[in-house]
Amino acid sequence: MISSYQHLVQASRKEPEPQRFLFVFCKAELPDDASAAERAAFERGEGGALMPVICVDKTPDEVP
Repeated sequence: MISSYQHLVQASRKEPEPQRFLFVFCKAELPDDASAAERAAFERGEGGALMPVICVDKTPDEVP
């Protein structure tokens, strides 16, 4: 059973086919047409949509 990031990396190294990790780093944003209620909720740290900022593709040997 994979119960941690380290276990995931270890399991990927045991696979018969080469594995890769795709990391997607995101930030929360509001669309331009968001309502006043949506904007207020967003200011409280609620709602919004996750928007990708950058993607990184790594082999198991390239990750910590």
